[in-house]
Amino acid sequence: MDLSNAAAPWEVHDSIIVCGSLYGPEEKANGWFTTIAGFGARQDHLFFKGRNEATAGSAYCNQQSTDRIDFAFHCFSIGLRFWGPPRVDEKFIFETVDVTQNYLSHFWQYDLPNHVGLSFVVEQDEKILHNGYLLPSGYGPVGGGASAGYDTPQGANNQVVFMGSQGVPSKKNRFQFENPIGIPRNGNIRATLYISEYARNILTSISGPLWTYQHTDQADTPFPARYGIQCSLYGIREVQVRGQYHK
Repeated sequence: MDLSNAAAPWEVHDSIIVCGSLYGPEEKANGWFTTIAGFGARQDHLFFKGRNEATAGSAYCNQQSTDRIDFAFHCFSIGLRFWGPPRVDEKFIFETVDVTQNYLSHFWQYDLPNHVGLSFVVEQDEKILHNGYLLPSGYGPVGGGASAGYDTPQGANNQVVFMGSQGVPSKKNRFQFENPIGIPRNGNIRATLYISEYARNILTSISGPLWTYQHTDQADTPFPARYGIQCSLYGIREVQVRGQYHK
C-alpha cells in the first residue's frame, strides 16, 4: 500500500507585541518591545523568525520551530491584524504635548496599516510585497462606542473609542494567492514588516504603552495596555497518518 500524508486545514500565525509589562517566557520573546518608541525606532520587523509557541505562547505564535515551518504546507492566503486596547491609554504624549485623550489605539488599528509594507518570502523567493491595507486579516473585532469621557482637572472630556481592523472581518477578504504556495516541511519562511518614515516619526514621539482600565463595582483596576500585530497564513498542512511512519 502506498503511504501518504493526510491533508488538514491549518493556520500558522506569529505576532509582535508592544506592552510595558511582559510576563514569564514573554520576556525572552525575540522582537517584542516594552515601548512604542522602541518599536518605532526599527524600520523592519520579522514574523516567523525567532519566536515559537514556547516563548510567545500559542495565542501569539503557534510554530514549534523558531525559523522553519513544521509541516509541509500549501498556503492559500496571508493577512495582517493590528489590535490595541478597547479604550484609551492613561496618557498620550506627542511633540511634548500631554493630551488627556489618547488616540494611540485608534492610530495603531486604523492608520498604521496604511503606512507599512509586508514582504513574504519562501526559501529565496519573494511571493508578495504589499501595503498593509491590502492584507486584511479576515478576523478580529469590529465595533465602536462613545461616552462622556472621564474626569480631568479641566472636567469631563468627550471621547469616542473604536475597535476594528482594516476591512470587514470575513475570511474571503483575505489576500488570496492566485495559486497555492507549496512550502516543504522544514522550509524556510519569513514575513518582513516595513514601517514608513512617516509612521516611525509618530511612533518614536509617543510615550507608552501606559495603562488602561478594567471597571469593577468598587473602582477601576489598571493593567498594562497591550498592542499587537499578527501575521497569519491560511492553508492546508500535510500530516502523518497515525501508524504510518514516513516523511
